[in-house]
Amino acid sequence: MQGEAFRAWGEIIYSQPLTEKEIRQYELKPSRQNADMRERMEQQTQTVGKWEVAKRIPESKRFTWYYNDFGCYVLKEFVTPEQLSERAQIVERQKSAHQKKVQKKKGGPDR
Repeated sequence: MQGEAFRAWGEIIYSQPLTEKEIRQYELKPSRQNADMRERMEQQTQTVGKWEVAKRIPESKRFTWYYNDFGCYVLKEFVTPEQLSERAQIVERQKSAHQKKVQKKKGGPDR
């Protein structure tokens, strides 16, 4: 079913156990061309792009660049979905920690 997303499962029996490296190499991952994956990556790209600007991440270390014609962030070609997801999780953790800190200050020292 080329070009369509579908769920699949299967089993392969090897004569000897795979190494950790082999397991990582053979792990199936969703294609970045799947509509749901593209949508999630687009959302993550916008989140990460804004964070990179706010944190003044050097251009050479950014995963995104700002496309003036469309007014949005674009993922750099070399960035994998896994790298983007990892960075988006970092951004979300930092936002959450910041919100907790702000709430704690609002609650006063006794809370």
